[in-house]
Order: sequence, then C-alpha cells, then structure tokens
Amino acid sequence: MAFPDALQTIGVRAFRGCNSLVSVAFPDALRSIGYSAFSGCRSLASVVFPDALQTIGHSAFDGCSSLASVAFPDALQTIGGAAFRECSSLASVAFPDALQTIREEAFYGCSSLASVVFPDALQTIGPYAFSGCSSLASVAFPDALQTIGVHAFARCISLSSVVFPDALQTIGAYAFFECSSLASVSLSASTSISGYGFKPNVSIKRRSSSSSSSSSKNSM
Repeated sequence: MAFPDALQTIGVRAFRGCNSLVSVAFPDALRSIGYSAFSGCRSLASVVFPDALQTIGHSAFDGCSSLASVAFPDALQTIGGAAFRECSSLASVAFPDALQTIREEAFYGCSSLASVVFPDALQTIGPYAFSGCSSLASVAFPDALQTIGVHAFARCISLSSVVFPDALQTIGAYAFFECSSLASVSLSASTSISGYGFKPNVSIKRRSSSSSSSSSKNSM
C-alpha cells in the first residue's frame, strides 16, 4: 500500500480488519498513527516507520499476528497501550533512545518475542506490558528505570535472567509471577516489591550501597 507523500496522520480504525493487507510503507511526513488504525490486520507482515513519526496510538497494531519485526524511529515519543498486543510473530523490538514510558499491554501476548532492547531513558514499564511473552529469556533494564507495573512480565515462562538497576523504586504486584524459569534475582535494598511480585520460591538477593548483600525469599 502506498500513501500520499504529504500524509501526516492515519486516523482512528482507518484500516482495521483489513485481513489481506500484507505490507505498508509510510510517507516521510507521517507524524501519528491513530487508535486501532491497523488492528486485526492478520496478514500484515512488514511495516516501515518514517523518521518523523511521533505517536503510535492505542491498539494501533493489535492482533497483527504476522508482523515479525518493528524498528522505531528516534523521534517517536509515544507507543500507546496495547499498540502491539497479540502480535504473536513479533520476534524482536528495539526502542528509540528518548522513549521514557512503555504503556499498559503494549506487547501483551507477543509469544515469539525473544529479544528486547530498552532505551537508556526508560523510566516506566506499564501494567501487563510484556505479560505472556513466553519466548523472552532475558532482560536488562536501564539505569533510569523507576517503575515496573503490575503483571508487567507475568507468564514469561522462558525468562531466566533479569538485571535490575539500583534506581528502581517499585516492582508491581505479580510483575514476574509465573515466570517459572526465574530462580533468583538481585535487587537494590531500596526497591519495593508489591505482593507476589515474584513466584514464591524465587531467591532475592538485596544489594546495599556498600555492595554488601543478603539473601531472602520473596515476601508475600
């Protein structure tokens, strides 16, 4: 599909449910993709985002089950909630450097997602953002991260390695629950864990500012 060169906005539900749509190349002028614009386009396998894109709306590519990879432009400021939910073929994601928030359910149920590169500026990962990403084996969070939302990585059954920053303030309830491959984690002494943040038998090592640590079991 070819769009006019001057197009800046793709509106709400513009191509929702277009099951025969296979690929799109957006014009350089495009600034925003609206709510549910391509949701349910089950054959859509390839998208190329322009450098000027600033906003991907809520549910914009929800259910695009053939979409295999996405590369976000540096200008992108917002990835809406559920934007890539249930994109079951999506295997890797690299975020723009300036992105500060990954919103709720953004990549929920992306069962093929095996690799995620988080930007240094990231501060918040929203509720259910990566829940059910069953192929994700390891994550390393940036130093700026402060909040991991409820159920953010729940049911990531292949997740066995997680690197948490010292600045992390809050791990939400059930954030890593049912991550059956995760055996131990190391956290700053100042990081708060809400109830059932991890499965009950995960060993939690607490790091102090002096680099001394002690081991404990997850509190309920």
